[in-house]
Amino acid sequence: MTNMMSLTDTKEDDQPSLYMMPSIEARMDLAKLGDLLPDSVLQYCKSTQDVYESGNLTATRVMVQSALSAVFSNFLPHGNSSSSLSKTVQDSLPSIDIDLPLSNLASSLRKGEHLDALLNSPESASRETADVLMLLVEKLVSFLFVIPTEFEELNQRLIELSRELPANEPNVESDVDVDAVPDVAPDSKAA
Repeated sequence: MTNMMSLTDTKEDDQPSLYMMPSIEARMDLAKLGDLLPDSVLQYCKSTQDVYESGNLTATRVMVQSALSAVFSNFLPHGNSSSSLSKTVQDSLPSIDIDLPLSNLASSLRKGEHLDALLNSPESASRETADVLMLLVEKLVSFLFVIPTEFEELNQRLIELSRELPANEPNVESDVDVDAVPDVAPDSKAA
């Protein structure tokens, strides 16, 4: 499928040329995540996705930097801004509670709590209960095993791609001002 065509007459012989580009489709439906994401993150991600889908790959790289900055800026302590994207990510780590889902799971498994009651009920499980329990197992396996593995594989691909850069192109943070992202106070959705 082709979603972009360009007609140009800049050839030396003044004959028009037609360029077509294969369709690039987003991997994530951001419209479905609107209630889960802070507005600033949603806007940066939508803009990045739009640029990516347009086929402007260099602009996509720049927009990804801005989107990453927007994501992690939501977790920075109020009034704290960082000088680089690396520092922004590092400074946001204490505010990101990755353990919360597992803490909630542990609490729900205590005697008399809701998950304990569902797992130990003398009644036959309903289809809905079985479906939700299976979803719990799937999400837990994904959270603990699949996502970390996928991030490591993605990191390896990024390392390989960075090795393909020309020798005169340094492998350091770009000169793009990713801190041009406005200081954003954490949205209530990020909490």
